[in-house]
Order: sequence, then structure tokens, then C-alpha cells
Amino acid sequence: MTTTAKALDAVTSFAPRQAFHFPTNIPRSYYLGHHAKGLAKMRSLLAQTSIVLECRDYRIPLTSRNPLLENSLSSSMSDSGIKRIIVYTKRDLGFPDHADTPRSVKAEALRREQLLRKLHAPEDVVFTDSGSKTDSSHKSARKTLRHIKDYAKSNFSITGHRVMVAGMPNVGKSTLLNALRAVGSGTGRGKVARTGAEAGVTRSVGGLVKIIDGKELNEGLSDDDMRSESVYVQDTPGVFMPYVSSPDAMLKLALCGCVGDGIIPADTLADYLLFHLNLSSPGCYADLTGSNRPTNDVFELLRDLSARTGKMGKGGTFDLEAASMRLIHQWRKGNVGRTMLNDVNEEVLEQFKDEKANPQASVVSWNQARKVEKGRRREKARVYADATT
Repeated sequence: MTTTAKALDAVTSFAPRQAFHFPTNIPRSYYLGHHAKGLAKMRSLLAQTSIVLECRDYRIPLTSRNPLLENSLSSSMSDSGIKRIIVYTKRDLGFPDHADTPRSVKAEALRREQLLRKLHAPEDVVFTDSGSKTDSSHKSARKTLRHIKDYAKSNFSITGHRVMVAGMPNVGKSTLLNALRAVGSGTGRGKVARTGAEAGVTRSVGGLVKIIDGKELNEGLSDDDMRSESVYVQDTPGVFMPYVSSPDAMLKLALCGCVGDGIIPADTLADYLLFHLNLSSPGCYADLTGSNRPTNDVFELLRDLSARTGKMGKGGTFDLEAASMRLIHQWRKGNVGRTMLNDVNEEVLEQFKDEKANPQASVVSWNQARKVEKGRRREKARVYADATT
């Protein structure tokens, strides 16, 4: 049997885990001081805002919704007639849209996106790619810009329109702003908002950046018609929720970079990623590890990866933390198994709608979060005490 045939046989005969065992020590919060400060500032700016672009990560379209942010802004938005556009970012990292992508994969992505549009109807929904300088990201940014331009043309404003970009940490808000400026200015000039692969790059509300000149909005108007001013976009810091109710959601957010690295142990995140990769495309990490045999054992994978990269710890031991972070970063870049972490189907969306219908139940205050966390720690200490006596 050839090497290729052996590798194919190993993949086809592989049985992935069907459930993930969640450790009991997973933190449930990443709500920092600048999150609360940023949210308060965003509320104060709503009176001057015409459109809110709410960004969510395409790979976790349901988990990256922040009920705290949504509930804090929605009441003011409905009273002021502010338009909201849902922007699902990083589509290319959850769906490999290439010429050689199987039709079944493309059909599944189309079905998923139709369901998400249906979920948010009648609000506009846009899907954008990662990066701000690629042709695909410019194409998707132009779609977003068209929605903004259509609104601005049909809603005259002598003072111009302001667009606020909001969302969880590291969902691509600053990248979207840079892409909008590039396609809006028509010159492809450099970025104005600092971006990064980790959460917390933007820590305060940014300045105004012009994306549509007033002249574009006034084309075809007569001399007697009122003139609109330009459209400006404003970046904001990512806002996390005070408490995440499930460890599954926390791991998804951390894996996508919405939580700072180091908050959750790297090997736990690597194991959770391996679990999802094996469910969707076992063996997709073969080029990274040098092994053609899929595995459910994360430490086996990390040892192979550590040996292949030559990054060893003291005394020639395997540096499993470095190997974990390499696996995670390669996935975040789209180099290993571009896959979804949220299931998007009719049944899941019905449950999601029920949660949205009861907004107070979906938002846990900081004091409530502290009580839950104290209770969890007491229970953990009790179990440990029972085990050692």
C-alpha cells in the first residue's frame, strides 16, 4: 500500500470524539475596565449616529452576539430611528470559497447564510472577508458601503451621517473600517485603525474617518435641492459580556481570539480545536504535524508538532504550550481546517430566537457573575477536599 493510500485509509477509518469534556476551571468572564468605559461612551454617541455596523465572527455567528451590547444600544436605536446592519466578518476563515471547493460545501454555506439573513430580517446582513487589502475584502466592503450609501441618499442630513462600528473584541471591526475607507476613498490609502490578531487592540472610541464624500450623495440633484454632507465612520473598542453562561461558548470565543491569550490554558484550547477539526475534516493538520494519522489525543498531536518545528523546552522536553499556540494561530489564519464552530440550522435558530425574546435572561450582571463564580469555586474546593480526605 502506498503512503497516500495508507494516509487515506487512516482518515476514513478514524472515529472522532462525539463529545468534548469541559474542564471545571474555565473562566467565564473577560469584562475589562475599558469595555465598560467604551460602552458608556458608545451610548453617549448614539444621538449623533445614523447607522450601527454590528460585527460578528462568521465562524461563531451565534456565540459572537453580545446581548449586553445589543440590549444597551437597541432601545436608543429604536427611539432614534438608527439603522443597524449586521456584518459577519472573517467569512473566508469559516468557509473556503475557492474554485475547487466541493459543491456540497458551497451549498451548505449558502443555506447557512440564507438562515442568518432570515434570522435578522428585515435588517440588512452582509458577509465580509478577513483583511482590508485583498480583492475579496474590498468586494465585500463595497457591499457594506452600498447599504450605507443607499441609507444616506434616502435620509437627508445637512450635518452628514455617522456610522458606528461595534461588536465583541477582535471580531474585525478595525479591519472593516480600514476596508471601507480604502474602497470609499477610491485611492486605496493606508489603514487608519490599528489592527491585530489579539483582543483589545482598540481600547477607546476612535476619531471620525470619511468614507463617502457628500458630492457622491448629491449627484443628480438640482440647484434647488438640499445638499447632504459626507458620511463618516467611527471605530469603537470591543465590548465583552460580564459573564459567559457556558464553558462551550467561552472556548469558542477564546479560540476565535475574542478573549486574550493566556486567560484559558493553551492546551485546553488546542484540544477543543482538535475536537472540532476532527468532526469536520480529520487529518487537515497533517502538513503541520508531519503525521498522516488523525488522532483524538491532543498531546500526541502537540508532541508531533513540537518535534516537527524543533521548538523544545529545557532538557529536550516538548514545549506543549508553544505547540498549542502555533496550532491555534495557524487555524486563526485559515491555514488549518477552515471550519465553523457554531451549528446553524432551523432548530438552533429557533432556540436562539427564544433567548433573544427574553433579553434580561440572556444578560448576566457583573454582581450576578461574581456570585456564580464564587459558587463554582466553592464547589470545586469541596470536591477537592472530599477527594483528599
